[in-house]
Formats: sequence, structure tokens, C-alpha cells
Amino acid sequence: MQPSSSISNSEKTSVFGSSRSISKWIFLVCLLGISFFALEAALRIFWVPPLDTRDEFLVEHDPVLGWRKTPHAAATHKNDAYTVVEKYNAKGLRGPEYSYEKQANEYRVLILGDSHAEGHSVKFDDLFSEAFKRELNQESSIPYEVINTGTGGYSTDQELLFFENEGKKYQPDLTILAFSLNNVWYNSLTVISSWHKPLFEFKDGELRLTRVPVPKPEESFYTQMRQFFKRHIYVIKFFYDQISRSRFYFFLSRSGLAPFPNQFRVWQKNETAQIRDAWELTEALLVKLKEEAGSSGSRFMIFYVPVAASVYPEAWQEKQNKYGLSDTEWDPLQDGRRLEAICRRHGIDFINPVERFRQEAARNPQKKYYSFKDEHWVRDGHQLAGEILFDYFTKSEK
Repeated sequence: MQPSSSISNSEKTSVFGSSRSISKWIFLVCLLGISFFALEAALRIFWVPPLDTRDEFLVEHDPVLGWRKTPHAAATHKNDAYTVVEKYNAKGLRGPEYSYEKQANEYRVLILGDSHAEGHSVKFDDLFSEAFKRELNQESSIPYEVINTGTGGYSTDQELLFFENEGKKYQPDLTILAFSLNNVWYNSLTVISSWHKPLFEFKDGELRLTRVPVPKPEESFYTQMRQFFKRHIYVIKFFYDQISRSRFYFFLSRSGLAPFPNQFRVWQKNETAQIRDAWELTEALLVKLKEEAGSSGSRFMIFYVPVAASVYPEAWQEKQNKYGLSDTEWDPLQDGRRLEAICRRHGIDFINPVERFRQEAARNPQKKYYSFKDEHWVRDGHQLAGEILFDYFTKSEK
């Protein structure tokens, strides 16, 4: 008996049913692909995405600090509020070449800090440090030099290490730390934006440096693709922009589907154990930095950098709406008060410019002191900060 080559009706149904199912999936994938490319094309024609190239800092790996600005490099920073070309000298600092040796009778000021001090949102001549320098030299019989070493992303631990290894070589008479709220949280981290950093441990009243040499950043295929889609695909840019500015972001943040900026946790009135530990470490780092400055013959001062939410009620309201922050549990002035208490305990000169910024913002509503896009000072903000710093310095010197 010959074997049958025919296929049963049930087998036919299974084969053709499976074929039809695959065809449906292929059709659906093609439809989604066409819709995606059509939406991408429409957005590229009719929608102007918000500018933001803050992450395009030109930095290189440093085995002690984690990263540093690349000598002789230049970077263009853009968003809806500014376009600034930032250039670095042979030592990776903004501005001209600074000699380690001081001129005769020169009074030298060294600025430490993060991106707020570096001031990528303004031209070099508009920096608060340059405004401060101009005020100092206006009617002075001795030359004043102000060297701004601020580096985007740095926290107090990196600023301490920078001073120990590089900053004190400039022989500053005055060292000013521009302190931002994210410094507290960042001091407890080992990675920031895929860049590794050193970490101090504080136990039994002793600081111990770990993770040095610092590993190089991981440039995985996944990381590169994520950055590519984030920067170049308009559909992703559009939906992220719309969601981040809507009340829906609050629900995503609370459910863990969207990131909550942990640096804001210093605003919590009832601190968590993690924040208390971060503050304890920060306090130890600040005391160590004061000691290092003093041993180098330099006076030490902290200039608190307020965020827009502590100056403008509408900026605080925006944060509350976006992240669900209540006035009963959160206070944007909390970190400034905590920092001031630390400075009082350890005899550190402290400048809190919040009230002056609030007064000037109310008196001159036409002026913009901040870029609300990225929370950094713009030109008028830097000018005001320079004036506040000069007023405090001249009064404290009398």
C-alpha cells in the first residue's frame, strides 16, 4: 500500500491558519513602522524640539577625579535660553592661561564648584567669578586674580581632591566653594551619568578614600544606542517633552516608571537615614577642605548656590506639581539652612544669597536670573551673584 501524500483538513487548517497569523503580524509590524516613520517625518517638518546639549561636555577620564575637562578643547552648549561656546586652557580651565606663580602683591581667589560655578550657560566674561574680579579691581591698589576651576558634575569629594592635587598650586589667598544642592547626594554616589567617580567613606570620625584609581566609563553598545535615540529621534524627543511637562509625570514618578531626582531629597523635612548619612559625609568633606585650604595659607568660604525653586514661587510650584511635593513634607530652603548650620559649627564663612535673589527677582521681574530649562544662572544671575560675593568680601575684610 502506497503512503498517502494528501494532507488532512485539520492539518490544512493548522498550516494555513498559522500562515495567516504570521501574515497578520507582518502587516501589523509594517503598519506600525510606516506610522512611526510618518510621525517622525511630520515632527521633523512641523515641530521644533527644545534645544538641550548640556551633556556634550568635552571631558576625559581622570584616574583620581573620575573626569576632567579636556585641555585646549571647546564645547558648544545650547538650549532654549542660551547658546554658549566654552573654551578651556592648557590646564582644562575656562579663561586665559593662569600661572601657578602669583604676581607681586597679587591677591588670588580660587573658585571650586560644579557646573553652576563653571557657568556653561554664559560667556566667560559674564561669569560670576569675572564679575567679582571686576568689582575687586575697580578701585584697588593691588591686583586681584580670580581663577574659576568649576567642573560640571563635580561634588564635594572631587572638589576636595582637585584642591589637594591641583588647586593649591595656584597659591590662593581665598578659596571659595560654590555649593549646589546636588553635591550632598552626589557625594554618596560612585557613578554619575555613566562616569565613575571616587568615593570617600566616613567611619569613626575618619575619612577614607576608595575607588582610586577610578575606572574608565563604560561605553557599552546599549549606552551608545540609548544616547543616539535620545538625541536624534524626534518621536522620542516629542513624547518625552510632552510627558515631562504634564501632570502625568507625577504618576509615572510615584509609580517608579519615571526617575525622581534624588538630589531633591535634601528638601525633605523628615530626613531618611540615607540622606542623614550623605549629610554626615558632606560635613566631613567640608571640614577637610577647610583644613586643606588653611594649611595652604588660604582662607576658606562657602557660597551657597540657590536653585530657582528657592527664589521663584512659580518654580517651586512647578516642582510640586511635577513630583508631588507638599509644603508639609518638603521645603526648598531646607538644604541651605542645613549647610549654614554646618558652617556655624565649624567656623566656616558662609554666604546664603537666597533673600537677595528673591528681592531682586521681585524688584526686577523683567530680568531673568535663571534658565528654567536647566536651573543654571544666566547672565543677570551671574552678575548678581558676583555683586553679592563682592559685598560680603569687602565687609568681611574690614
